[in-house]
Amino acid sequence: MHLLHYSGSGFFRQRVLLATLTARPIQISKIREDSSDSPGLKPYEASLLRLLCAITFGSRVHIDATGTVLTYTPGQLAGADPENPISLKHACHPGRGISYYLETLLLLAPFCKNPLSITLTGVTDGTELDCSVDVTRSVTVPTLHKILALAAGGSRQQEGQGGADGEQGVGSGASVASSVSFQVKILRRGFPPKGGGEVHVHCSGVLNKAPQPFTLLDVGRVKRIRGIAFAENVSPILARRCITKIRQIFNDFLPDVWVYMDTPTRRKQGQTQDTGTGEQQTDKPRRGVGVTLVAETIKGNFKGASASVVKTGDSDDSLSHKQKAADASRATGNSKLRLLLEEEAKMAPEERKASAGDEFEMIGELAARRLLLEIQQGGVVDTSHQYMALLFAAAADEYQPSKLRLSQLTPYTIQFIRHLRDFLGVTFHFEHEVRGDDNDSPEVDLKCVGAGLRNTARKTF
Repeated sequence: MHLLHYSGSGFFRQRVLLATLTARPIQISKIREDSSDSPGLKPYEASLLRLLCAITFGSRVHIDATGTVLTYTPGQLAGADPENPISLKHACHPGRGISYYLETLLLLAPFCKNPLSITLTGVTDGTELDCSVDVTRSVTVPTLHKILALAAGGSRQQEGQGGADGEQGVGSGASVASSVSFQVKILRRGFPPKGGGEVHVHCSGVLNKAPQPFTLLDVGRVKRIRGIAFAENVSPILARRCITKIRQIFNDFLPDVWVYMDTPTRRKQGQTQDTGTGEQQTDKPRRGVGVTLVAETIKGNFKGASASVVKTGDSDDSLSHKQKAADASRATGNSKLRLLLEEEAKMAPEERKASAGDEFEMIGELAARRLLLEIQQGGVVDTSHQYMALLFAAAADEYQPSKLRLSQLTPYTIQFIRHLRDFLGVTFHFEHEVRGDDNDSPEVDLKCVGAGLRNTARKTF
């Protein structure tokens, strides 16, 4: 099989994910070669490669002396050791959240030889680039359950049952038609820059045949809002203020709004934490407050959003200006909210301390507005999960096309479609669906004939 060549560091995870899934060797050159500070692969990208090598047989990775050229030859997807299924552990680099690695595992697990079970350590919340692990547990998992159920030929999905302790995740449900189901447990939360969080993921079963073509066009109205708010090493009252603000916003739209509290036992001061770089560092515990919201529609579709604030153990300062700018850029585009964020970042320390309570209310408001934006844009999945639905549509059997309705495509999704053409030879047909007079957020119907991707690693006898 010929080598696929790419240039630049962009969309690194997409490339190694599809290379592993299709067993296509790739070479990526000019990886940040113009960067004078840190050319070549980032530590979190090297950590992702080590994780892929851990769940495969025979993978080969070659990085040149400058670190700017990577040659990756994927091996066979193995999953966990059947004789010792709990032996797999991986320390994720704290440069990215655990969800950066976890999403990759969830997409590869159905195509492994053995069911996958692995423990990941690192950052669970508070990263600017990755979603919270709560979003992965409460949105990604039930979304994959529904897609796998449809791809297995099933038409029903079991109702999600989220407990008050959030062990199964808000809105999580097991597929009744698919032999593959996921379980994600948050054992300990960790915040940047040191990490220290721990998450266990288990996949029961693997795919025995190629996914079947499916149609997913009905979005449905939102029937309920669920969520999880956490307060780590701070008073639970701060998380309750987030919940109060969220209910004030959503109760104007629907009455079924419930946000659970997740307040685990406080960790010891100065606990040793795994940084994901092979070193153990002792540091003061990080204080964090955050919330994850999930909207479930009458058609069984899920959309999520999250927001959080993380501080050092002895700091009373509010969010840094950099984090506020990142939050503003990822927010709903509301000009008033952006102005509030900028004004608070410029406040004097005394004024900032006096408005600390309002800061946590703003976290709840930010999460609520992000979710409202996802709902407004339409589509059967939210913007951060578009590529997952497209992957299984492209992997489906080729006897008939699969159809999906998505919101306005993100740049990440557009590039993923291009990569699907490179690795699987699958192209998509687009039809824009404009809802009423709203031309700003059109929905897009995508149709493709899949490549019939099969689990060649599965046991056949």
